[in-house]
Amino acid sequence: MIQRIQSIHLLLISFLIGFLIFGGQSFVDISGNDSQMNDTILKIGFKESWLQNIDGERSMIIPNSYLYYFSIICGVLSFIAIFLFKNRKMQLLLCGFNFIFIILILFFMYYYVNKFSPLLANEIESSYKLIGVLPIFLIIFNALAMRGIYRDEILVKASDRLR
Repeated sequence: MIQRIQSIHLLLISFLIGFLIFGGQSFVDISGNDSQMNDTILKIGFKESWLQNIDGERSMIIPNSYLYYFSIICGVLSFIAIFLFKNRKMQLLLCGFNFIFIILILFFMYYYVNKFSPLLANEIESSYKLIGVLPIFLIIFNALAMRGIYRDEILVKASDRLR
């Protein structure tokens, strides 16, 4: 199970998703003024978005439901796929669904940035963090896992022909 390289890739996907969700960090910080013209920072994370004033006090917390749920589904699918090493076709199918959910995660990251940006009256500066690039690594690890599963399937078919 774990000696196959695609299992390590799937495990990395699960760990990255866990870090993104439960790390509590934001992937975008947008600084500007709110409706009362106070200096605030809009922080958008995987679990929730919040407005934070200069003192560090959170004033409005908005859940990012779709991003959160699709991230959990992606992590669970990749974790389940690790244990389906005897059923490679099902493992490949779960990785295919995982691609769809990773694309949805990227879409909702973009969606929430555009949705919550108008909460600030005027936007002064926006900074994207390194954590916002990690979903790209999810795509890479998922592609590597699918390639490994496909190679195992070809190897098993070739060995069946020799019998």
